[in-house]
Amino acid sequence: MFTLEYLKENSKVSANGEDGSLYYGTLDFLRTHLSQITFEETSQKPEGQPEELRPFWLAYERAKKALKKEETISVDDFYAEWSKNPADFEPVKKKVIGDLKSILDKYEDRSKKTNVTLYNYNGLSSWTHGHEDFVKALKELGNITYDVTEVIEFEDPILKKTILKITTQCDDYDLFRHLAVSANTCMADRVFSNTP
Repeated sequence: MFTLEYLKENSKVSANGEDGSLYYGTLDFLRTHLSQITFEETSQKPEGQPEELRPFWLAYERAKKALKKEETISVDDFYAEWSKNPADFEPVKKKVIGDLKSILDKYEDRSKKTNVTLYNYNGLSSWTHGHEDFVKALKELGNITYDVTEVIEFEDPILKKTILKITTQCDDYDLFRHLAVSANTCMADRVFSNTP
């Protein structure tokens, strides 16, 4: 178990400078550019955190999402609760209803009219991209299987597209992020490949 001081010293944080520049790194690094900054003035996300700190930041993200918009919880207060028993803050696993490839295959005939957003049960999410971007990313990743626990389908009247909110159950943080980044790359290739 790490201390609150260790968490604050080793977490990756970000903050904006007075000139609008964005700084990212440990608090010590940020202080080389923003000498008076405190930890409370920074933003923290699970992405990019050292491996041993990820469970805390993922649990903190889930806790913030569970609160009403007007409620807040400080890192210090959450750490005080979390450090008593981190297992109490682990995400709940659900019954698997299929794998991601099979779920996406069901929408193949509507691929151009379907957007997908992946949510992982631990609180991570991907950007929203076209169905074809996730299909291509899965092909590029090879024989990796992502378990799915929930699919919510709805129509977006503004985009005039079907939106699939798919929840995966992936315990490998890097594997989930790799799929999200790969889908993002596929989308960029698709959108910008015809640009002069």
